[in-house]
Amino acid sequence: WTAIGFDDNDDDDDPQGDSYSSTEEARTQFYETSNWLYQAGVFLSRSSGNLVSVNMTWLWILPGLQVVNLIAFYTIATRQSFAFLAKWFYHPFPLYPMAFYTGFLGGSVYVHGYQRIIQDIPQPYVEFSITTVSMAEDL
Repeated sequence: WTAIGFDDNDDDDDPQGDSYSSTEEARTQFYETSNWLYQAGVFLSRSSGNLVSVNMTWLWILPGLQVVNLIAFYTIATRQSFAFLAKWFYHPFPLYPMAFYTGFLGGSVYVHGYQRIIQDIPQPYVEFSITTVSMAEDL
């Protein structure tokens, strides 16, 4: 998050003013806040696993939304034609909700994926299946 939190160019014509300059203190504050928001999203989604159950369609949609995030961040970061969008996007307040949203999506995929294994796999194979998925996550 820190690499994308601020534009390294300190332009005087910054539309949001100089309060979001790329000082070390501003980067540290952004890093801490965005990581707390990311972890809050993960915590909320993983804690709601017993309250909400998703079907396989949603379990495929959630990683698809993660891919959309990846494409959006990559496109904004690498395309000069989106410089007007990057100027607005690379500041803390647009990125704070994205940090929470990204954590929420990741935690949702994690908890609901394991829930589907427990619900859909026959009992004698659940332990093996969970072990296999846990190992695959580390690849």
